[in-house]
Amino acid sequence: MGYGAVHFSNENNKTFYELKINGDPWDNNSLPEADRGRLALVSIIRTMAVNGWNILQAIEMSKRGSDTATETMFFQRIDTRLGVVYANEVDMFGMGFQATDSLRVITSAAVVHIPALRQAILAGWKLGLKKEQIVGVSHEFVLKGNPWMPSERDSVAVALLLSHILAYIRSQGFKLYASINMHKEGKPSDFWVFRRVGRCWP
Repeated sequence: MGYGAVHFSNENNKTFYELKINGDPWDNNSLPEADRGRLALVSIIRTMAVNGWNILQAIEMSKRGSDTATETMFFQRIDTRLGVVYANEVDMFGMGFQATDSLRVITSAAVVHIPALRQAILAGWKLGLKKEQIVGVSHEFVLKGNPWMPSERDSVAVALLLSHILAYIRSQGFKLYASINMHKEGKPSDFWVFRRVGRCWP
């Protein structure tokens, strides 16, 4: 499916605008559509930031008794004294946790972070890496074992691995900007968005 057709809807005096995207980007685990959906999400969040709106929180708004989960993102306008936000000030990339053993780094802007992430994984996960590969628009690390479905014994090791990843990315000038629960075929799938620290987001 393509991603070219987007329309605005303000029917029946609704107080919101709705954008409908071709395909099924928010609830699809097939490639390459799943990663394109994540890439679109990073683009939306970045566009909001360039226009002076920083993400405040992403909250799952599920209806009671429903299997369908809806993730709602809340944004906050930056201090107007900061002035115009320039596009080159807003550098972001995404990271998805796939299946039980894979980590996908999404967007071409993240290529420079691949060596640091590889180092973080090797330093933080004693079982090491099984393989690396390019999958669609992402760079995928496949880890040995099942870190995203750990046993009780391994849960602390997984927490340490994630701590290493966050620390190594911080050393590159980026911090975790948003954590979003993207349900894929009814299963939760965490997606992290990182942003470069700067004038408009210290």
